[in-house]
Amino acid sequence: MKQNKVHASSKRKMQLNIKKPFIVKGLAIVAFLFALPLLSSAQGQPNILKDWTMLGESSNHIDVSYRLVKCNLATPNQIHLTILNENPTSQVVSMSIKVINNANGENTIFPVNYTIGAAALKRGDCADAASNALKINIPSAYNASNLTLQVTFN
Repeated sequence: MKQNKVHASSKRKMQLNIKKPFIVKGLAIVAFLFALPLLSSAQGQPNILKDWTMLGESSNHIDVSYRLVKCNLATPNQIHLTILNENPTSQVVSMSIKVINNANGENTIFPVNYTIGAAALKRGDCADAASNALKINIPSAYNASNLTLQVTFN
């Protein structure tokens, strides 16, 4: 009889030992699932502060739109430009983007010169270094949620 009790007691110990690793693994999986959205946003998912908005159209059929974006934690807030050439020939786009800080009226003018192909669309993008000419770093003193942008075509 004692032998049966010892055997039953050792079964209970084994059951307890088996349950602990499963609980730890389960908690680790749950923690990972909760952290997953944070990890994906830290790996380059841009934070769109203002989505694409039409800025202006030139007399030679160049359309310019912009969005305000924070690409990642290491970069400043940026203005990304989209340039659409509706013309059947390549063009050199020469313009100035005036960024006005509505909080205090301060403004900064950024010159933009860009060559675009016939009937082409080019867009600034966080992940594309080739589009750096279509990205403008917003001054750190400016509140990205309280800006006005103006375009002047040269």
